Amino acid sequence: MLLLYVLIPWTAINLVDYIVGIAVEIPFMSTELYTGPAASAMNGTDLSWIVGLVVTVPLYYLLAVR
Repeated sequence: MLLLYVLIPWTAINLVDYIVGIAVEIPFMSTELYTGPAASAMNGTDLSWIVGLVVTVPLYYLLAVR
């Protein structure tokens, strides 16, 4: 039972952070299957990993501090 008290909040934060990270990366993705509008406007430059990092790190920090 003790693990539930630790794992449930940790899992919730990670899942929310992960889902938000993917959502904000989509417009900046440039792959063979999909190119988002932002990546397309930048001639196919894939900046999704930078956007994902810039958004999810502060979000995770804010959720962890809270």
